[in-house]
Amino acid sequence: MRVERIRTIAIGAVCAVLLGTIGALGLAAPATAVPVPDDPPVGVGDSLGGQVTVDSFPLIGSAVGAQDATLDPLAGYPSFPVGLTPASQTTAQIQLKDSFGTATGVAYCIDLETETRIGTNYDAGEWSETTIPNLSQVAYILTHYFPNTAEPAGLATPAEKTAAVQAAIWFFTDKFILADASPLRGATSAIVADAIANASDAPPVIPELTVTPPTGSLPSTGDLVGPFVVSGNVASGVLEQRGVQVYRDAAGTQPVANLESVDVGSSLWVQYVSDVIPMGFRLTAAVEYSRGSVYVYNGTNPGVTAAQTLILATNTVLPVRAGVPFTWFEAGQLEVTKRISGTGAGLQGDVTIEVVCTGEAGDFSRSLTVPAGTAAGDHPLLVSGIPVGSECTVTEPGNGATALASLVTSSITPASVTITSEAVGEVLVSNEYAKVPTPTPAPTPTTGLAASGTDSGLQGGLALALLGGGVLLGLIAAKRRRVS
Repeated sequence: MRVERIRTIAIGAVCAVLLGTIGALGLAAPATAVPVPDDPPVGVGDSLGGQVTVDSFPLIGSAVGAQDATLDPLAGYPSFPVGLTPASQTTAQIQLKDSFGTATGVAYCIDLETETRIGTNYDAGEWSETTIPNLSQVAYILTHYFPNTAEPAGLATPAEKTAAVQAAIWFFTDKFILADASPLRGATSAIVADAIANASDAPPVIPELTVTPPTGSLPSTGDLVGPFVVSGNVASGVLEQRGVQVYRDAAGTQPVANLESVDVGSSLWVQYVSDVIPMGFRLTAAVEYSRGSVYVYNGTNPGVTAAQTLILATNTVLPVRAGVPFTWFEAGQLEVTKRISGTGAGLQGDVTIEVVCTGEAGDFSRSLTVPAGTAAGDHPLLVSGIPVGSECTVTEPGNGATALASLVTSSITPASVTITSEAVGEVLVSNEYAKVPTPTPAPTPTTGLAASGTDSGLQGGLALALLGGGVLLGLIAAKRRRVS
């Protein structure tokens, strides 16, 4: 009956939570599934990295004492101060459970003044994320005392050992001193003395897995959105997707299957599939957390503004997660037809077209290019993923005019289009080009004798004279041969 009652009330001072071996990780519903009301919410989002939930409070005990704000915990364990009134603080193991699987375990409380409850959600964090002092001494206690060892040996039951260790931890974190008459005082003061003399523990390395950006929105037209970059100090994570399809490339030719591994360093693109709630994807890696790792309330419980900080008691395999939650929006399409005509068609350069849309869902813009040399005719360009209700205008900042093709006329109709989901909007951008005439080359000038008629005649006369002289010499030579 005591344990059942503890499950229904707030625990203001709970201790050890010992984490066990991880079981199968929780799986998201298939991408096309629609959750029924009894389904637990599927967690997606970067805030769920490493999430665990308070599951139960076993090994319940108590420690009688009080907090002394003037105490220096590193000066040794003092007698109970005169003027303080001792009170009983509840101690118990806080059993944690993987929020989306079956891994369970235990940790100690390091925040006496703040409560926690069944179902409170925690993320693994760094020591620097807390304001808790003396965590090096606390980590030393975790290594050398219950539940990692049988110490303190002088106490008979696990509940008593838990209470003594918790009281020693609270001494360093919350300046809590046991009453002189407490049966735990001898064991607790010995633990404190050991930790003061020997502690040198450094903060443990926390496994990290992140996706950037951490949120997104998807158009109902199915256009891919991305990239979403996976980073962290783990090797990879297993993908779970819900209401979306994840791809490894911007073209959407390499889909990632549910429960497929994705390496850290990958870039992902996402497509809308169905409007389930919640919608998104997450990556999960099963990794070992070192004892001394802290768990910090992540603020995901409605109406709960704070919960006590916990510290992991043993090296334990637990999940680290990162994901991206998405919202979807109803979207439509706009077809921009580029009409090219005229004698200079095909001689024009690149034509650039800008589509700018505004509406309640926000601004949308897209740049289009019609490549240089595109032939005469109509060339449709489809723009998709535009929020429904947006008013779109089209401009042509680069009209393609070149030294070979001049722009004769240009028009854009209509001036604006309102996007709907029922029909594709249409805009016609017309350009008529004229071929620029090729200039006639100037005649090449001449010089010397060939430049005048007189010189030409003289040259001709000389040529004939030379020819005649040659014939005469030939006749003389022939006559001499006959005489001889």
